[in-house]
Amino acid sequence: METLSGIAICPEAPQINHLLFADDSMLYAQASVEACNQIKDVLRIYEMACGQKVNFSKSIVTFSKNVTEALQGEIAELLNVVVVESHEIFLGLPTYVGRAKTATFQYIKERLGKKLEGWQGKCLTGAGKDILIRVVAQSLPTDLLKHGMRWQISNGAGLRVWMDLWLPNAYPFVSVPQLQGGGIYMNKVQQLFVPQDVALVKSLVLSERNLNDRRVWHLDSKGQFTVKSACKLCLGLQHAANGGGAAVISKVWKGVWQACIPGTARICIWKVLQNILPTVDRLVSKGVQIESYLCVLCGMGNESSDHLCRLCPFTKTLLESEEELKRVCYEERNHRVWEQVEAREGDVLFSLNARLTDFQFYRRSLSRIERGSCRWKPPAQGWLKVNMDGAFSSSSSSGGIGIVVRDAVGTCVGGFCQALEDVYSAKHVEALAGRAAVKFVRDKGSSPVVFETNSLTLANATKQAVIPHTSQLSRVYDDIIEGLNFIPGSMFKHAYRQANCVAHCLASFASLSRSSLVWENIPPNFILNVLSSDCNFV
Repeated sequence: METLSGIAICPEAPQINHLLFADDSMLYAQASVEACNQIKDVLRIYEMACGQKVNFSKSIVTFSKNVTEALQGEIAELLNVVVVESHEIFLGLPTYVGRAKTATFQYIKERLGKKLEGWQGKCLTGAGKDILIRVVAQSLPTDLLKHGMRWQISNGAGLRVWMDLWLPNAYPFVSVPQLQGGGIYMNKVQQLFVPQDVALVKSLVLSERNLNDRRVWHLDSKGQFTVKSACKLCLGLQHAANGGGAAVISKVWKGVWQACIPGTARICIWKVLQNILPTVDRLVSKGVQIESYLCVLCGMGNESSDHLCRLCPFTKTLLESEEELKRVCYEERNHRVWEQVEAREGDVLFSLNARLTDFQFYRRSLSRIERGSCRWKPPAQGWLKVNMDGAFSSSSSSGGIGIVVRDAVGTCVGGFCQALEDVYSAKHVEALAGRAAVKFVRDKGSSPVVFETNSLTLANATKQAVIPHTSQLSRVYDDIIEGLNFIPGSMFKHAYRQANCVAHCLASFASLSRSSLVWENIPPNFILNVLSSDCNFV
């Protein structure tokens, strides 16, 4: 095999011409007839020595993009193997990883989801729990799990209040109130909890069913472990150990990633802050031979990220004219290095202003898309449509929900609105509106029904997925999905706010007046005008 040239990941790395593992082996060689003959000779000697024969009908070959189809066919015929675009999996991992890394490794998430399907929320045997822990939990550091896991309260039967983490966004350090039938004895809470934790306890989102408590990863919006959330947790713990500063750093990064500038500019600023721009000083530190260390923009100082973006006279001229992006300096530097094209400071600034103005105008245009034509539409004949909405007041931790039911001709056949207390977010209110709407329809025995909400989060959460939703609101979503199973043909759909005006009016009324209403056939007077403009019903 020494006569075969293999592949190398970089110019100074050794060449690899084979990877052998049991009965799954890969050979690398130059795409030539001579290399194929050498491979056949090696395999012939192997067969003579061990008595085993290579099954070429189960073998495949792949080529790089610069190999002609004629040569590919000749080599494949010589080896008597099938040509494929790429070897998908080797030892459980993809052999080729391009730019779309999320799509490349999606199969791992899907495979894990299928293994966990049906496990979560069910009673497992001791052996089953042992397998789950070995497969999933032991792959994560114990201290990381300790800081990222929380108990999601349902019936509270097995909760160890003095030891377990269960309060959202906090550590428990006082006794638990008695939990019974999904309700909490609030007078006990007032006695045992400090004021800030009383609000946390009241905001616990409980299921209407008697379910067991479960562990969730509280650092993710869906309650599921992700590498991104674990990375943020590690950084937070590291900054806390070093005396804080995590909040300041987080504010800086939010300012970068949420800036109304092109994505390439955000990436460039991130590289500057991380000091990973491929400037001369960074290239030299990596062992790259550079002829001159001077900055190509000014020719006066050694090129570094600090000099290029702050100290260079060329950069200073731009920044003094107007506070613009540092990316343009690096871009002009690349033009001079690779294209030997120079531009004056004024020309660069004019070009940048034009590009930035066009970008921001385009962003504003997208955010102002008119949705006046998005009106409420009646359901199909024989169906009912239920619109729901929620209103939330962060200052008082209160809100209201509104539900309206209409038929195929737009006639209002029923609805209600209700005031809510101890809610912590608009998503919380929207989720409670969805659960109340399903319960309202189920109690009436109506079907089939289309449920419409202007909350995209709620609409998506009510769709069954391979991996269950385990966020703080997941018990409400579970109740909704369970209720939909008893309403044949029902479904949740997303609608824009313009198509959900009546429900929004009802929710706002309940939130402001702190009152509740229920009706059938005859709607309250304060929504008649909205109904009329919504579906021409008076």
